[in-house]
Amino acid sequence: MRLTETQRERFRRDGFLLFPGLVGAAEVAAMRREIGRLARLDDECVARETADGAVRTVFRVHEA
Repeated sequence: MRLTETQRERFRRDGFLLFPGLVGAAEVAAMRREIGRLARLDDECVARETADGAVRTVFRVHEA
């Protein structure tokens, strides 16, 4: 994906870009299901960041 000059200027000014409609409802639903599955994994290499008792971030810990 190539950004237009306007998008590049907006990014420099705001620090982020929005792309409405880039990800469809079916894709969002699939990602939410996968996040739910990952949040339930019982594995020592899965780390969870929680806030107010809700899982906010799930990531796998990589050790060298």
